[in-house]
Amino acid sequence: MNSWKVILATLVIFGSGVVTGGLLVSYAVHTNIGSPPRPGPAQPQATNPWLQRARELLRRMDRELNLTPEQHLRIEKLINESADRTKSLWKPIAPLMNKETQRLHRDIRDILDSDQRKQFDEISKQRANQQGRRPGTNQPPGFQTNSAPSNAAPANP
Repeated sequence: MNSWKVILATLVIFGSGVVTGGLLVSYAVHTNIGSPPRPGPAQPQATNPWLQRARELLRRMDRELNLTPEQHLRIEKLINESADRTKSLWKPIAPLMNKETQRLHRDIRDILDSDQRKQFDEISKQRANQQGRRPGTNQPPGFQTNSAPSNAAPANP
């Protein structure tokens, strides 16, 4: 009789684990984990760090504040309008920021050995691709300024 109690207890514990696992999966599915992006107008690629952070904030607000589709669209519209206003502010600064970024990368590369340089260049290239910009700059591909091409090495001060 005692052996049946042990077997029954084992089955109850196992069943409890199955139910708990099922509930956790159901919870994860119904929260915004892995859900597709909300419908709305196509989002232009972030062209400056502020815009990128604003888009990340919107994604976080979707997850944590459970924005309605209307709220999402209204906030997205505000971000896009702000992006249009800040584009004119960013344009004269971008060439100087790019030169400084290139200088920083060059100075860092001078400290590294040849293997580290190769890894650093690969990391920089991957990061630029993830952020939708040309390597060594803060500009998206095709962004034009009145300055020299971004692949030109900046002069030492």
